[in-house]
Amino acid sequence: MREVVDDIDRENCKLRFKVLEEDLLGLYKSFKFNLQVTPKKNDSVVKWSVEFEKQENHIPDSHTLLQLVVEMSKKIDSYLTLLQQDKMSIYIGVLSTYFSYLLRSEAKMAYSQLQKIETKIHIKASAKQFYDVFCNRPHHIANMSPQKVKSIQIHKGEWGTEGSIISWNYTHGMQTSTSKPHTTTYGNSCVAKEVVEGIDRENYKVSFKVIEGDLLEHYKSFKFNLQVTPKKNGSVMQFAMEFEKQENHIPDPHNFMQWGVELSKNIDTQLIKEHN
Repeated sequence: MREVVDDIDRENCKLRFKVLEEDLLGLYKSFKFNLQVTPKKNDSVVKWSVEFEKQENHIPDSHTLLQLVVEMSKKIDSYLTLLQQDKMSIYIGVLSTYFSYLLRSEAKMAYSQLQKIETKIHIKASAKQFYDVFCNRPHHIANMSPQKVKSIQIHKGEWGTEGSIISWNYTHGMQTSTSKPHTTTYGNSCVAKEVVEGIDRENYKVSFKVIEGDLLEHYKSFKFNLQVTPKKNGSVMQFAMEFEKQENHIPDPHNFMQWGVELSKNIDTQLIKEHN
């Protein structure tokens, strides 16, 4: 972790750090810490503030980091009290010693937290028709979108029941054929074994939790949530992914979200054909 001491005002006990690279800048385009210590009659008041610009809208505000700074400040205060030295004169020096450690700890915590992305798309099929495919007969999806899904099998329980375990054999990504330059084919063969974690038929909701497969090579946990809402003309599908990354550099699964949107459109097209 590299940061520059952006400003020092010893007379007013002010200090500012600007993060230059790594860790926090995986989450934020820019990040600054501001510190001011104000003397009081029997002690002093420490004021912390952070200035930041997020990389993505879903990145959380830095409340966890502020809490860590508060806890660290209290520990430093206890240490200084034991030494019976002037707090303001050495506070900044002690702070600098712990600062890099604090930033690394925050970055690790941020990436270990559960994150979420979601999208909504309008579909022509009714909510009941679309929900029925994902909840009760997902094994039909391979026939509706064979380029993306090769097969869906059941390993435990029955179709359309909570606690049942199913596996998806699917392709993700695209490749251009070397023998036929203008031909695009779907890429990597992948597997995802999932448990049907929740079913709410009244509100057209279903959730799947990944327990084995390719996704868990990059994410500690991965969950899909689907809800279909009836509308006057067709319905709206809300698709959400909840995940926890294995490593800081792992990207958010926006490309997989796009894959899910394309799959849903293929299913919608087939449902319209079936019911016309």
